[in-house]
Amino acid sequence: MVSRVLTSATTRFARVTISCAVKRPYVGFPRTHIPKKRHIRCRAVEEKQEQEVPTESRKLFDELVDGKEFGKRGEGYFIAQAILNFLVVFPPSGLADIVNTLGWVLLFLGLGTIVAGSISLGDNLTPLPKPRDGDHTLITDGMYSYMRHPMYGGVLIGSLGFAVGTDDATRLFLVLLLFFVMDRKADHEEKFLLEKYGSEYVAYQGKVKKLLPWLY
Repeated sequence: MVSRVLTSATTRFARVTISCAVKRPYVGFPRTHIPKKRHIRCRAVEEKQEQEVPTESRKLFDELVDGKEFGKRGEGYFIAQAILNFLVVFPPSGLADIVNTLGWVLLFLGLGTIVAGSISLGDNLTPLPKPRDGDHTLITDGMYSYMRHPMYGGVLIGSLGFAVGTDDATRLFLVLLLFFVMDRKADHEEKFLLEKYGSEYVAYQGKVKKLLPWLY
């Protein structure tokens, strides 16, 4: 009985030794003389890796194909992202002409916004962030009912349209810098407006977007 137990234990240990020695040879020792702890530790690490990687992959796969949750986790955004990523790499042949035309439309829309904003502002017009001194009222009608800084917004819209219409990546990059400057300038101007008009301007801020109608 004792002999059978020993034989069985020896056989199991031999399987561990052979499995580990074949997958990870121990440099410097004959395979028959590899330390026992080396085999046991190697076998444990291999089994842990074989179990963990497929388990996480399978879990992710099951979550993605779960029909009960489909449409509730923002799949539409992922699909739109995938489509646009594909179109960035492989744009349709006729899309460039459409985009360029849209750019010129934006250019004239921006110019019109600047003109309409300056008309609405009237005597309050100034190129500086600080409002003019004097008894001026807060303008909230006309173009100022769509955005708090229509002339800044018009400059950005027109500049973006010109960059797109001329198909110039350098201009497009500069428009991004221009947006940063105009946005900071608008913030600086609003500090003065808050000092001058107080709660009236706070209420106006809560109703109307800053630079782009309904967006920003």
